[in-house]
Parts: sequence; C-alpha cells; structure tokens
Amino acid sequence: MEPADILSDRLSETNEIVGDNMAVPDFQTLMLPLLKLASDGQQHNQSEAVEWLAQEFQLSDEDRAQVLRSGQTRLYNRVGWTTTYLKKAGLLQAVAPGRFQILDRGREVLASQPSAIDIAYLEKRFPEFSEFRKSRSRREVVDEEPPAIFDAARRTWSQRAEVSERIRENRTRPVEAALRCAVTREMVCPLICESMRAHDDGNG
Repeated sequence: MEPADILSDRLSETNEIVGDNMAVPDFQTLMLPLLKLASDGQQHNQSEAVEWLAQEFQLSDEDRAQVLRSGQTRLYNRVGWTTTYLKKAGLLQAVAPGRFQILDRGREVLASQPSAIDIAYLEKRFPEFSEFRKSRSRREVVDEEPPAIFDAARRTWSQRAEVSERIRENRTRPVEAALRCAVTREMVCPLICESMRAHDDGNG
C-alpha cells in the first residue's frame, strides 16, 4: 500500500473515532436530560430515550443517522453509556432487559437542580460509582472525553480544551505515521537491494 493510501485510511479511521460533527452530544452531556426523562417514574427503554433526546437536542436526520463501525448509531451508543453510568451511580435501575427506571437517589439529584451531571459530579457524591471507575482499565478511563458545552440559545457546541487538544493530536498523528513510513521505505529499501545484489554476486 502506498503512503498516500495509508494516510487516507488512517484519516478515515480518525474521523470515525473523533467525529467531525459535534451535533450528537457526548454521553456525559446526556446524563441530566436522560434523568429528567426518567423523572416521571415510568419504565423506559433505550429506543424511547434515543428518540426523546434526539427531539430534545433538535438533532437532524443526518445527526441521528451517524453510524459507528460497529453498525450502531452514534446516538444509540452514547445513550447506552449514559444509562450504564447512571445505573452504576444508583440514580437509575434496570427493571427488565433493556428497560430502566429512576430511583429515589435520582429524584434527590434532580431536586437539587444541578446545572449538569457528569463523571466528576457522580464521583464526588457516590462512592460506589468511584469504585466502579477504579475497577475499569486505565485505557477506558483515559478514552472518556469530558463533555462539550451546549449553548441552547445559540444551538452551538463549544469543545473543552482537553477535547480540542485531543482532536488535534489524533488528526496529526496519522500524518506523522505516514511520513515516517515513507521515510523508512526510502532509507531501508536501497540497503535491502544492495544486500541482495552482494549476496547474488557472492554466489555467482
């Protein structure tokens, strides 16, 4: 494969991982709205939550249709992580396969009227959630991005500095790798060819 082809493949993978579009909220941004959805005390499933959150954030059909390499939509995947984390914090409970319901702790959190709920909020208040986080691998924890901030009035997202920096790093890393590959080829191939010619001359 030529360096240009390698670069093209790597950039495609990076765009899938990072995403060029911030329209679909990250799973931490979804925590408070999802808990509000469950505040009615009824049982809800993930598909209902996906549809409700899509309307809440006024996502376009294109936003809703963003698909990961696994074949799952980006929004459905993030709602899944959101419900998992809220369950681990004891704010929601699983009541049937694929269904969840709010717990008293979840109601107490909503009664305190937080401006947002994220990992830091949950870790600070709920020891069992901190233990859950500690039990996870270091890579999983590192890969969690802090939430972007959604401006409801302007309908825009502002990335936090850590996210912006990671995006820049992820987008430059494939370019650097492709260049190193090309340079290595230029340096190593002539040496290999010379070695093969010397070997043939010695056997001639």
